[in-house]
Amino acid sequence: MKALNASFFGIELSISNDTLMTILLIAEAVICVLLVVLMIYVLHRKKPTEVQQELAATAEPEPEPEPEPEPEPEPVIVPVAEEEFEWRPVKSFMAKYILSDDDVKARYSSVKNAALGYEKMRSRVSFKRETFYHGRQALMRFSFRGKTLCMYFALDPAPFEGTKYHVEDVSELSSYEDTPCMLRLTGSRKEKHAKELIAMLMETYGIPAIEREPEDYYLPVRPEEELLKEGLIKMVKVRRRPGAPRAAAPAPAEPVQEPIREPAEPEPEPAPVAVPVPEEGFEWRPVKSFMAKYILSDDDVKARYASVKNAALAYEKMRSRTGFKRETLYHGREALIRFSFRGKTLCMYFALDPAPFEGTKYHVEDVSELSSYEDTPCMLRLTGSRKEKHAKELIEMLMETYEVPAIERAPADYYVPARTEDALLKDGLIKMTKVRRRPAPTQEPEEPAEETAGIEEPDGE
Repeated sequence: MKALNASFFGIELSISNDTLMTILLIAEAVICVLLVVLMIYVLHRKKPTEVQQELAATAEPEPEPEPEPEPEPEPVIVPVAEEEFEWRPVKSFMAKYILSDDDVKARYSSVKNAALGYEKMRSRVSFKRETFYHGRQALMRFSFRGKTLCMYFALDPAPFEGTKYHVEDVSELSSYEDTPCMLRLTGSRKEKHAKELIAMLMETYGIPAIEREPEDYYLPVRPEEELLKEGLIKMVKVRRRPGAPRAAAPAPAEPVQEPIREPAEPEPEPAPVAVPVPEEGFEWRPVKSFMAKYILSDDDVKARYASVKNAALAYEKMRSRTGFKRETLYHGREALIRFSFRGKTLCMYFALDPAPFEGTKYHVEDVSELSSYEDTPCMLRLTGSRKEKHAKELIEMLMETYEVPAIERAPADYYVPARTEDALLKDGLIKMTKVRRRPAPTQEPEEPAEETAGIEEPDGE
């Protein structure tokens, strides 16, 4: 083994060849490690996008994933402009009574005294109506339809059809299911008829008459401002009805308070002795749906219905939906028109303010006190071809106000042939319900000719 002699800074060194080779190998290994560390440092210093591009260039391209289906766009909810709403007064039963004329108040007092002249009869006044109870049984009601005082009895209206009483069947209204026989107190003759119906009702329910001193229920007329302060008139914010005048907003000096809520109705006082009603006091009665009444109606009614319905659906995005009691025509989510039967009379309801039509040729009725028709309070009875023409004119006014354009649409044939009630019962268009048996009226002879010769006050169409 050879030795290498060298002088390093005056120091004599002697290194063998094997030791030199070992030093060189170590130095080479250190250099390699430094190069690897330097390469790693450079790679980490590069931007992520550059590294991804270099890796993507060397790697095999992956198959592209299938594009996911785009979700359907959600419907755009267009906020209703604030000017489409208004503050409207809603009058209670007592407010309408106070504002009525003296003839109405006299008839009300006379008939109410007759109703309370029986044993354990009592009355309770709520915001919309007055109800007469015997125990917990509601036997009679008062309410106003527009300016007309009406009375409702727990009697079956069917036997009175074609008689002198001229009652109306309002059993399709949930608020009057137990008192479906309605009489309009439009004059002294109707006042007499109301007392006769009260006598029939009390005789059937076995309620004896009592000696009772008549009371005076007269209330003088007062300004609407006073009634508003007492809560007998409420201001509510509603969507503006077509044709209605713009109501002034409440004065800024007096901030608008929340409407006074009607107090909860107290439970009627139970009778001293609770006598259960025997089973024979009930009966099964058929309740006809809107479609059942339509199918059982005559061809003239069906022709008017088809004509008016085609006129209503000849506008953009109008659609109809038939429930058990009525048919409603919508534009979007807005109910604009309704059909229903009152007895055998086909009636139409519009989302119009009935006040501007008072005293006009249309003879519409205000049914805004009925919760089922608050948004369509303008009622028209389709009793003939003239009323059919009026209905189409009201449809045009309604669509013009709501800015619903007309469209080209072929008229549809809505005629449905008459069928038996048994077939309608099987199809579920007539339902059998168990109810308390209503009293049958006692047939009375017609009034003498000299008494009927007088001019009767109109029942009010």
